[in-house]
Order: sequence, then structure tokens, then C-alpha cells
Amino acid sequence: MPYPPPFYLLNRSMKVDAKTGIASVKYFDLLDFIKRFLYGMEFDETYYLSKYPQIAESIKRGTFTSGRHHYIRHGYFEGRKPNADYFFEPYDAEEPEKRLPKEYSLLLHAAASVWKQGDAQTYCGLLTTACLTYPRGLTARMNLCSYFISVINFPAAYKIVIEMMSIAPTDALAISLAADVYKVFRKNRRSLDCHLALRSDVSESVGLRLSVCDAALASNAWDIARRALRGIARDKVPPADTESYRGKTERLQVFYREIQGLLSARRTSGLSPQDGIRLAGLLAKAGRKQVAKRLGDSFVSAFASNGAAVRPALIVDWLISVGDEQSLVGYITLLMDAGTPESSGVLTELARHLYETDREQEALKIIEKISNESHSEEAQSIYATILLKQGNTDLLLNFCERWIERSPGSFQPHSLMIQGLAADQRLNFATIRVQTRITPPVENGLIPRHIIQFWDKPEPPEEIANLITNWASLCRSHTLLNERTARNFLSSNFNHDTVKCFDYCHHPAMKADFIRLAYLALNGGIYIDADDESRGGLDALLDLARHKRLILVTGGYPSTHFNNLFIASAPNHPVIERALRLAIDDIKTAIEEQRRLNIWGTTGPGVLTKAFSQVCLAQSGKRAEFLNEVLVINSRAHEAHVARSVPASYKATVLGNWRLS
Repeated sequence: MPYPPPFYLLNRSMKVDAKTGIASVKYFDLLDFIKRFLYGMEFDETYYLSKYPQIAESIKRGTFTSGRHHYIRHGYFEGRKPNADYFFEPYDAEEPEKRLPKEYSLLLHAAASVWKQGDAQTYCGLLTTACLTYPRGLTARMNLCSYFISVINFPAAYKIVIEMMSIAPTDALAISLAADVYKVFRKNRRSLDCHLALRSDVSESVGLRLSVCDAALASNAWDIARRALRGIARDKVPPADTESYRGKTERLQVFYREIQGLLSARRTSGLSPQDGIRLAGLLAKAGRKQVAKRLGDSFVSAFASNGAAVRPALIVDWLISVGDEQSLVGYITLLMDAGTPESSGVLTELARHLYETDREQEALKIIEKISNESHSEEAQSIYATILLKQGNTDLLLNFCERWIERSPGSFQPHSLMIQGLAADQRLNFATIRVQTRITPPVENGLIPRHIIQFWDKPEPPEEIANLITNWASLCRSHTLLNERTARNFLSSNFNHDTVKCFDYCHHPAMKADFIRLAYLALNGGIYIDADDESRGGLDALLDLARHKRLILVTGGYPSTHFNNLFIASAPNHPVIERALRLAIDDIKTAIEEQRRLNIWGTTGPGVLTKAFSQVCLAQSGKRAEFLNEVLVINSRAHEAHVARSVPASYKATVLGNWRLS
């Protein structure tokens, strides 16, 4: 490989945990880096086209420009050989096209062609056809799963994941996609990572074992965590993972010391029924379920005969840990009939357990029972999450509206509402194709093609100034505000209270949040963070949005909120105006109470998300029309095609990084 890509291309996308030393990189950034490596690989065009004649036909049709073009885009990931000397055989000893008919590859090439043209619906249809026609087709499923992830349709992605893992349980990319989807969509005790860790064919992966241990500890599967850590110790812990391994080992030791302490007390002085049930629950989590069941039964019989009191939460925890569903159902009935204050909290925990084990209807019955007595945040969260999983978006929106009325300060109903709209595809997600522009950009859209940026000081540092200069060259109109000019703008266009709120913002990032809302509410335009670099797709995004009045970037997976690092808006848009009003009201209250503000919730993504959900709920009969005027882009696509934050040096300081303030 004569021309390897420079390391900084990967390093700038990499995040390193300072405590554990574990490095992580986003999936699409990793793919981009791999493709850069492939450019320097020795490639035999003649060999490639003669070995794969269907690719030569695709080149004639104009789908690809060359064999190398196909290899970099698809061939490497499909397991094809770049030259005759290439010795590594991925997946198995057979070539992909020998395992599946030629028609399968043609379907994949056709899907790639329509995707290049921006036809996402046909792309999805072709891949679905390939999956249904060829049950062993892994590549089609990977592509379809990636597509569903990109449009935040995790229920559909999960179904594909199940098929992928049955086809190729050891394939690294399949494992990566499966783990991502499973962690988001199915956070239950039977974590997919735990399942993968116990397979002998992937047991040598220390990184996988550590992630498995994390999932096991989070779900109280201590026996699985212990087996994963034993495997790591046997294979020797890499220096980079030493601290993470040590921390997990200490947590495991604390758990087993508690068991040993209770066992010692039982041998010497005996245990109270309450401690006995707690010991039974701990033994079940350690994998000794039969012993735990016998021990728990003996203590239940003891306190039933002498009338001793045992906390319901301990009994429920024990029954869940040993998997005694019949006794659990009976105990649920007793608790629901009792209706004591303590039973409400235990029933909420039971409802969560039932939901996580795919028993939504039973969970709903419990939540409906306790919701008549109290409106606890957790119970409402479980109920809304079940509605989200069932795809009952209209009922979810109505419930979130009532939840917001009962708990105005809670952010969760706003977040769940955004997730519901995204999962039900009521949000218009953008599919961006970055191409060399032949025609001039569309100038008559509803959103002004005017970029607004903010830097608190008059002279930005050189690394930021270069980024700002580049953005200014991409748009005919550009405004850079600093603290003084932003204050002048507010003084000229808003009242004194608004200026006072701006002055009360204690961090430069908060002032940037505030002025972007004020400027866009009045004039409209495109706000872009000053430390973002262009990825070349701004014109393509604005062309897609020529009939839209608002462009927002989702954050979280699935979409849990709207980021404010990029906002494009028509003048006087109700969402931006509502966000500004909410921010002003919160800051004015904080001034009266002399309290410090939360930047994320007061002026950042939190207030933008709340404003969107409130305006959406207020639309009533015009909700579909309102949503149709909004274009949404998920954060992965935004970073890949529009703008991406750079790791600037100023972020290491308290004044430069709001998270450190």
C-alpha cells in the first residue's frame, strides 16, 4: 500500500475515554477511513472485471465508473478479491457469487444505482426483495439494516438483525450492527452482547467481552459478567483495557463479598426473612437459580407462618431473578389488591420487567391500575415507551400532551414524542446526495440563504477563523456576530428584558444559543456553529428544503431530541419563536431566584425540542401540514454530508467548553 491515508483523518473522529483508555469511532467515519485505505491497495482492473463479469456490465450501464470504483464502494465489503494474489477469504472459503445466484448481485447493484439517484423508496424495495428471495443474503440485510438505522426505524432494523445473526453469527460487521440496534431497541436482561460473548467463535475478542460485561452488570446478570471477565484474564488484558477490566472486577468482587457475608451470617446466627430473601435474589443473579429457589421458598414459608414483614421489592426481585413467572403473577395480583403506597413503586418495577420481557399487555394492565392512584414519572415513562414500541403514535401524542400538562418541567414526554414521530415516519428525513454542482443552487426557497455564526471575541483563533472564512465563501450572504454586535442587534430589535437575558447568560456557548434563536426568529437564515467544518452538502440539503420552512438535526439514537448546532429557518417560524420565548421566561425566572442556569435545557437542544413538541401539539387538525413544512436530518447524515465539529484546542478550557463550566 504505497499511499496510506494520514492518521489524523481517523484521529479527528475518534473519542478516547480518559479513564479506560478505550477508543471509539462512529460507524460511518470508520467506513470512510477504510475506503481511503482501499484507494492505496494494489488493484488489478483486468482480473477484477474478468472474475466478476456482472460488474463489467454495471460499468457499461453507467452504474460504476470502473472496477476499482465498485471495489471501494461495495466489493471489499462483499468479500471480493482485488487481485489474484489476494489470499484472505472473508465469511467462508467460497466467493459470495458462488454461494448465491447472479441475480442476487444484480439486485444489489440495482439498489446501489437507485440509491445514487436519491430514490430511497425503490432502494428499500429492491433490498427487501433480495432478502425475501435469498434467505442467505447477508449483504442485502446489512444494507437494509443500515438504511433503517439511518431513518431511525429501529423496530424494522431489529427484525433484520435477527436474520443477520442467524446467517453470520461471527461476521464482525453483522455483530457491530446487531449490537447497536439491540442496545437501542431491546434493553432487556437477555442482552445480545451477553449472547455473543458466550460463543466460542468470538470469545477471543477482549473488546467484545468488556462490552458484554458492561451489559451483564447493567442487567444484573452477574454470572455472565464473571464468565466474561474470566475469559479476558485467560487471554491477557491489553494495557489499554487494564483500568476498565480492574473496575469491573472490583464491582464483581463487591457483589460476591455481599453473598459471602450473608452466607456466613446464616451459618453463625441465622438470617431474618428479609435478609434470607435478599440472599436468595443475589444467588439467582450469580447463576445459582435452583439453590436460590429452594432458599427463597423456605424463607417465604417461614415468614408466612409467623407473620414477619418482608419488603415486597425483595420478593419481586427474587421471583424475577429465579424466573418463577407463575409465582410472580400470583404475587402481582396480591399487590394490586393491597393497593399500599409501597406496592405502587414495586408494581412500577414489575411493569418494567414485563415490558422488557415482551409482555406489554400485562405491563399496561399494571400501569393503568397504578396510574389511577398516582402519576409517577417512571410509570408514565413505561406506559409511553410501550405505546412507542407498539407504534401507536396518535395515542402516544395524546398521552404526552397530558403528561406535559401534569409535569411542565419534565423533558421526557417531549423526547418520547419526537421518537414516536420519527419511528412512525411522520418526520421528513432528508437523504442527501453530494454531487458536483452543474446548475446554480435554488435561490427562491422559503429559507433565506444567509449563514449566521457567532464567536464571542472580535478575533476568533486561527483554526476557527479558517472555518468561518470557508463557510462565508459557500454562501452569498454571511454574518459573523460577536458578543458586542449581538448585543447591539438585540438592543435594536428587541426590548430591554431580552437584552438583560442575553447579558445573564454566563457562558459564551449560552450567548451563542440565545442569539441564534433571536436572529432566526426575526430574519430567518442558516445558523452553523463556528467550529464546524463543511462536508460539501449544504447546497444539496437546501435544494431538498426549497419548499420547507424549517430544517432541524436530530440527536441521539433513536432520535431523542433536536440539536441546535445547525438550524435553518424561515423568518418568524413558530418553533423558533416559541424556543426564544421559553428561553427568555426561564432566564427571567432564574434572575429573580438568583440561580445558575442549565445551558442544555435553557437555551440549547432541550428548549428547541420542547418548543417543537409544544408547537406540534398545538396544531391539532393541521399537524400533518406543520410536519410537512419541516425537513429533518439525522446527526450521522449531517456529520457525513453537511457539517462536522472539529476537535479545536479551545474546547479543552472551561470558557471554551460549556460541558466543563
